[in-house]
Amino acid sequence: MQLADDTLVSETIAGSHAAYEQLVSRYEKLVFKVAWSYAKQRESALDICQDVFVKAFRKLGSYRGDGAFRAWLMRITHHESVNWLRSNRRHLDWIDLDDVADPACAPQQENDLIVDETRRGLLDRLDRLNPRQRQALTMRYFDRAPVRDIASALACTEGVARNILFRGLEKMRLEARTTGRET
Repeated sequence: MQLADDTLVSETIAGSHAAYEQLVSRYEKLVFKVAWSYAKQRESALDICQDVFVKAFRKLGSYRGDGAFRAWLMRITHHESVNWLRSNRRHLDWIDLDDVADPACAPQQENDLIVDETRRGLLDRLDRLNPRQRQALTMRYFDRAPVRDIASALACTEGVARNILFRGLEKMRLEARTTGRET
C-alpha cells in the first residue's frame, strides 16, 4: 500500500529516512525532467536534482501541508533550476558537434533531424519565456500537472495560472511565426 505524501512527510520529520527515500523515489523522475528542461545536460540536471532533494529535506519543516507536496517540491525545483541557470549561463555549450549528423544521411536520419530541430526550436522558445511562464508550461506539458498544482507551485490562483499558461503559449506561437518555424 502506498502512503500519502503528507504521511511520508510527517514520518520524515519524525526521523524516518525510509519515508523520505519513498518521497524521493516517487518524485525523482519528475524533478529530473523539470531540471533537464532548464539544464539540457544530464549531469547538470542530476546536480540540480540532488540540490532540490537536499534543500527539500532541510526545509521539510516549513512545508505546511495546505497545498500538494508535489507543488511545493516543484516550486523548489524551479527555484533551484533558475539559480543553476543564473550561475552557469556563461558556461553553457548547447550544441555538441558530435550530435550533428553527416549531410549525406538516410531518409530516416533526415526525419530524425527534422524532429530534433523542431524539438530544439520548442526548447529554445521555452527558454526565452519568463521563469513563471516556463515553469507553468513545463509543469503542464512535460509533467502533465493539473492547473491547481501549477497554481500552487506559482503561489497564485488557478485563473492566474491559466493566464500565465495562455500568455506563454501565445508568446511561443508568435515567436514561431516570426521565425518561420511554426510547430
